[in-house]
Amino acid sequence: MSQSAPYRKSGFFNNKIMNPLLTRLGLAPSLTVRGRASGRRYTMPVLPLEYEGRRYLVAPRGNTHWARNLRAVGEGDLRLRVARSMAASWPRSSP
Repeated sequence: MSQSAPYRKSGFFNNKIMNPLLTRLGLAPSLTVRGRASGRRYTMPVLPLEYEGRRYLVAPRGNTHWARNLRAVGEGDLRLRVARSMAASWPRSSP
């Protein structure tokens, strides 16, 4: 089994002030994903990157909660701008 990158928790300022501000104003791309245990919808700013014509979501803080939720649930909504959105999915491996 491969070992994933450790999770580095962000601070109070980012979690309670900057992230909600960026997502509500549409100043940064955001991802909405359901919680893997609660089913609650969470929205947070993300860093989508394009490489060789494909789009990737990068979790710069390691194995973040949104990345774990996206893997478990298998889908989410990626909003690139205020008025434009697209579906994001995580490829599931078959047993």
